Amino acid sequence: MIRAIRSLVLLATCLCALAIGASYLGRWHGAGDSVAVFRFELSLLLLVGSAVLAGLGPRGGAVTGLVLALVAGGPIALGMARTGVAPDGPAVTLYQKNLLYLGLEQQAIIGDILAAAPDVVTLEEVSPANRPVVEALRGEYPSVTLCPFSGAGAGDVAVLSRYPMVDGSSVCAPGLAAMTVRRDDGTELTVAGLHLFWPWPYEQRAQVAEILGTLRDLDAPVLLAGDFNMVPWSWSLRSIGRASGSHRVGPVEKTIDRGSRLLRLRIDHVLAPDGWTGTVERRPRFGSDHYGLLATVGDEE
Repeated sequence: MIRAIRSLVLLATCLCALAIGASYLGRWHGAGDSVAVFRFELSLLLLVGSAVLAGLGPRGGAVTGLVLALVAGGPIALGMARTGVAPDGPAVTLYQKNLLYLGLEQQAIIGDILAAAPDVVTLEEVSPANRPVVEALRGEYPSVTLCPFSGAGAGDVAVLSRYPMVDGSSVCAPGLAAMTVRRDDGTELTVAGLHLFWPWPYEQRAQVAEILGTLRDLDAPVLLAGDFNMVPWSWSLRSIGRASGSHRVGPVEKTIDRGSRLLRLRIDHVLAPDGWTGTVERRPRFGSDHYGLLATVGDEE
């Protein structure tokens, strides 16, 4: 009986190890990023399976499994504990929100944005039902770039700012809206909102490949936020960060509610310009399936 149990546990741990290995292959195939979504959960399963194996017999394979689990899951666990570094100098505040195309609890969303009083706002799933949100915010955020997007949730992408927009700086690409604004101190900042498709077998990889050139051409520095439908450690997110000259800030935490406490998808992000620091606070869902994000970022002095 013990031998049979050990064989089953060994099989399960081997499958977890193979899946973790596959999660690093997103650079070559979109399936790698799809598996990467569950890398942390797989590392926990591998950790438990390896511990059980260590108690059932020879420990060589168990030690290998434990090491792999720690290598794969350790950095993610550290990211969950990381709170970020508040900027020392002048800061920019950003409110990020996937509204959900159904247009629910709009007054609560509008009220929370106005109460937070961010400098810039990025919105996804700006469907016809959600257009009143943009219109209600125009009084405080007169600079608006709204870009059509028919994928990943039936709604457009919008960037709003209290800062004046630089003439001719609006940019639209599939799932991307961007504009350059002039801050109170006279410096310019490009703010971009992004909404990606779901990963493989959906079109995320092709979409990312299509927008990388646009991201490279944006005037630096670039502050980017949105619903990436992808985890921080994926090929897609790393590629977007390199192309835009930005890096992710804030803790790694659940940003969408799919009705399960076990399914903790970490897919909404704020990327600050390289050399900047920042903190991110999660805001309530207010009728959406996504939580809002309130980020404070700034250049290190």
